[in-house]
Amino acid sequence: MTNTPESIAQSWLRYVHSWLNYWDNSSLSSPAELLLARLEERRKKNESKLAWDTMNDLRRLSDKSEEKECAEILLCCGLVAAEMDNFRDALKLFQGASSKYTTSQHHRAVAFWMAGCVQWLLPNKEVDAINSWRTSMKAFEALRDYNKSKGPRYDWYEKRCQDMAFALDSATKQYMIPALPEDSGEGAQNQNTDGEHSQTLSTEDSTHVSPIHHTVDSSKARMNITVDRLSVFSVYDHIAAGDFSPSGILLEPISNMEIDRVLIDDCQYGIFSLSRDQRILNLAGEHGFYLLRVHGTSMNKAKPISIENGDYVLMRAQRTADNGDIVAAEISSIDNQDNQATLKRFVKSNGKIYLLPESDNPKYIDKMDANDYYTKLDHGFHICGKALAVFKPMSD
Repeated sequence: MTNTPESIAQSWLRYVHSWLNYWDNSSLSSPAELLLARLEERRKKNESKLAWDTMNDLRRLSDKSEEKECAEILLCCGLVAAEMDNFRDALKLFQGASSKYTTSQHHRAVAFWMAGCVQWLLPNKEVDAINSWRTSMKAFEALRDYNKSKGPRYDWYEKRCQDMAFALDSATKQYMIPALPEDSGEGAQNQNTDGEHSQTLSTEDSTHVSPIHHTVDSSKARMNITVDRLSVFSVYDHIAAGDFSPSGILLEPISNMEIDRVLIDDCQYGIFSLSRDQRILNLAGEHGFYLLRVHGTSMNKAKPISIENGDYVLMRAQRTADNGDIVAAEISSIDNQDNQATLKRFVKSNGKIYLLPESDNPKYIDKMDANDYYTKLDHGFHICGKALAVFKPMSD
């Protein structure tokens, strides 16, 4: 095979794909494995149309799969697409896989490196390729450091990091995809537990790794770390995105927003409590931020991000607002028994305060003259928070 950029990229893809389940079992179910075997057979026979039909079947299968299996299916399909010289579709599949690997830094890093391999082959994507590879290498460096006390794992990640650093340096200097490391054949071994290989391929075989990695003996132990959670914001129900209506802002929170991982420099990190008696670390309520669940449609055309019914809005508790801020505005009684609030755009003009809806609902066209509420008996108007971000439900 000639050393064209395409052949080099394909060799990199096969090499890096062999890292995917080096320390873990494959996530593929039997139906997925059978379809991927059929896909590989059709690729080898140059039956392009049948191969793409099988790939579409796999995509439909992945739609109903758990995230990790879905990601592995997409990654395997991307490898086959790249082998068929369809690098644009391969990139989409690799990027889809990286977005699905939400709980495994190792697998996500492999997907990023594979995406970078095909980005080198697409017009004006060199910088994107460098960024994908940098993201991947940072993740592997973090995993290497995490496994510092685990000899075989540390050595394996250290070797991969050396390969990645050399490739990234060469690629940046030459502005082209670099050749594989000379000893890349050793990367095609699959290892399930420290020091014990479950599957060994020769150097020659390692450049022809099938997209199917058969599931190894399920009795093998896999690393299983319980991730703890961080309780970040108190959640209050609710804030009206309509007229002033009863508010839950000053009541007790109904829940807390919790996270079990954070993203630092594009690398995911799990959260682990140092106290085994306290598995949920509570920061909620300690830093002046809170969440409000939105009820109503008076801000569903807000700029730059729409605020729709059912969204959560991240608020910073404050009593003042600048012109143009989106705020939680409240009118409260002396005894706080009849509090009402709304979410609107704060506008001050000619010494008067207005609350502006931004909606496609004809019911919410007119601005509210907040000054009217100063005259209400036993009521006072005030700002109780500024909106900073919107949390929206994401589709799978």
